[in-house]
Amino acid sequence: MTYLDVVTGFLGSGKTTFLTRYIRWLKKSGIRACVIENEFGRAGVDGALLKTTGVTLREISGGCVCCTLKVTLHQLLGELSGHYDRILLEPSGLFCGDDLMDILHSPDCRVLPGMWACIVDPMALSSMNDEDLAVLQSEMMQAGSVVASKTQLCSQEEPDSLSPLIARLLPAPAPVLWRENWDDLSEDHFFPALQAAGTVDRPHPRRKFDHTFLFQSATIAPREAFAEAPLRAALEKTLTQGGASVLRLKGTLRREQGGFWQVNVTPGCINLVPQSGETVPALNVIGRGLHRKIILQLLEEAT
Repeated sequence: MTYLDVVTGFLGSGKTTFLTRYIRWLKKSGIRACVIENEFGRAGVDGALLKTTGVTLREISGGCVCCTLKVTLHQLLGELSGHYDRILLEPSGLFCGDDLMDILHSPDCRVLPGMWACIVDPMALSSMNDEDLAVLQSEMMQAGSVVASKTQLCSQEEPDSLSPLIARLLPAPAPVLWRENWDDLSEDHFFPALQAAGTVDRPHPRRKFDHTFLFQSATIAPREAFAEAPLRAALEKTLTQGGASVLRLKGTLRREQGGFWQVNVTPGCINLVPQSGETVPALNVIGRGLHRKIILQLLEEAT
């Protein structure tokens, strides 16, 4: 029998970092697993990072598996079931769990609900508006566990804010809340506990999301090479460009010193990691009221 493990969370919460550690533990434990990676925009950095683990990866891009790509996901689960012990699903950061439950409850579904872990970045909570929180609520409604990410960077108060937020957003029963140091969690204790917590189908009023109405996605592909300081300054400006709201910016850009930058940007966090080799430069941008020309102009000014 094949179990479906869902690792969800809002844009930039740390889902891929969590998954790479989970995959490593599954391999060490002799558990056969594959990953379905879903991007709201085009396929990109997250899939490339997961490929480095050696896991079998199937990518679904250009929409959310909870709405526009729901049928595609249903078909893929049927294709993969029976070949693996666990299928790991990383949906886009704009995922609605109710639609996945439709698939799991359908009579022809051949996978069983497994672990459902919602990854939450406590540092991002203060910048989330009501629409963002509604999406987060839909992602954690079926979660057996909520995991606070990046806690090694947080103040003491930020992880503490999770308990009252969960109580406000979710009906009983409460999920298991993990807010220990993100870097110190013991894999042999942590992952079995998440699997045991499983998926919880809490009764609640259903809400339908039109993600293409609430959020936009754009892909830009600058050809220039960038030094670190001006690139950071340009990316900082993109987060508030023209009154728009950029929620996530990730991808690859050429690096002035050779190789490329692996770019991962969320409000309050700009992560640039130099990498060797060559790649096709492309940035996925997700937000509201995006102005593609303004973003390109800001990046051109950085060169």
